[in-house]
Amino acid sequence: MGCFTSYAENGAPFCYQYYAFADSLVDALGWENSLVYVRGLSFPFSSEFIAAIYDSADITQIDASALEEIMYIASDACIAYSTAVKINSHYSGFLVNYLKQLTKYGESRPQVLCAFFGSMRKEAEDAEEIMSLFESDMDVLSSAVLSVIKHPHSDLYVLELLVRLVQRDSSFLRKVMEVLASDKYRHEENLLFDRLWKLDNYMECITAVVKVLEENSLRLYFGDPLLEKLISVERSGTDVREKKLLWQRKYIAENCNNTDSMSFLFHTLCEGSREQFMAAIVCFCEHNKDPEAFMALPTFPRVSSWSGSEIPRIDKDIGSLTELMAALKGLDYIEHRIYIDRKIQSLRQYKEQTITREFLERH
Repeated sequence: MGCFTSYAENGAPFCYQYYAFADSLVDALGWENSLVYVRGLSFPFSSEFIAAIYDSADITQIDASALEEIMYIASDACIAYSTAVKINSHYSGFLVNYLKQLTKYGESRPQVLCAFFGSMRKEAEDAEEIMSLFESDMDVLSSAVLSVIKHPHSDLYVLELLVRLVQRDSSFLRKVMEVLASDKYRHEENLLFDRLWKLDNYMECITAVVKVLEENSLRLYFGDPLLEKLISVERSGTDVREKKLLWQRKYIAENCNNTDSMSFLFHTLCEGSREQFMAAIVCFCEHNKDPEAFMALPTFPRVSSWSGSEIPRIDKDIGSLTELMAALKGLDYIEHRIYIDRKIQSLRQYKEQTITREFLERH
C-alpha cells in the first residue's frame, strides 16, 4: 500500500483508471477499509476513488452515512447509473434526488453529469427503464438532459432519452433545439436529426426544429449549417430522402407567403443539392405565383468556389436556369421566365468576358 500512498501524495498523475485501482484496493483491504484508507489521503482524485469503491459495494453496505457521502462528492465525482438504480430500489427517491444534485453542479462541473449519463448503456430498452423510473419526475430528467447537451459530444450519451422525451412531449424538442442552435457547428446533431426523420410524427418535429433555427438565426440571407444537416437529401437513404422531399413540399405550401421563412429555407437549399433546390423552387412557384416573391429568392449560393477555369461553373449555372425556365410553363409564369432569361443572358455575357480574361491570364 506504500506505493499507492506515495502515488496519491504525488497527485495521482495520469490517473484515469479509477475502477481498476479501486478494485485492487477493495481486494487488498476490503470494502470498508478501502473507504477509510482513501478518505485519509489528500489527493486530487479522492472523490473519484470513493465513488468507484461505492460502485463495488453490496447494497447492504449502503447506509444513511454512505448516502450522505455520495451526495457530498457529487460536485466532483458520480457513482455509476447502475449503482444509483440499485440504491434507489432500497431507498425510494434516491435516484431523483441524486440527479437533481448532479444537475445542480452541472453548470460548473459538466463532466460529472456527463459521466453519469455516460455510465448508462445506450440501448433503447435502457432508455425505457429510465423513463419509467422518472415517470413522476419527468421535469428532473428533462432538466438534466438539457444540461448535458449544452456540452460538445455529450448528447451522444442521451440520444435515446432525447428521442423518448420528444415522443412524450413534442414541446421538449424546442428546448433542445434552442440549446443546439447556440452552437451551429457541432456534429452530434446528425444523430438526433436522423432519429427525428424516423419518428411517426416527423413532419411536426422537423417543422418545430426549422422554426427554432429560423428564430435563432441572425442571418436569414445566408445558409444555416444546422438546417443544411437537417433537410439536405445528400447522403440520405431512400426512405429518408422521400420523407425530406415530402416535408419540403408541405412546408413550402404552408409558408410560401412568409418572406422570412422562405428566405431562410432557400438560402440554405441553394447551397446544397441542385435537384432538391430546383424541386423547391418549382413547388414555391406553384403555391405563390407572385413574380416579385420569386425574384426575391436566391438562385445560386452567395459564395462559390472552383479550381482551374470558371467556365464549367458558369455553364452549369446556365443549364440550371434553362432547366428552371422550362419547368415554369403557362401564362402565370411569363414574368418569371423573362426574369430567368435575363439572368441567362447576363451569365452568357459574363462567360464571354471570362473566356477573354482567362486567355489573357494564360498568355
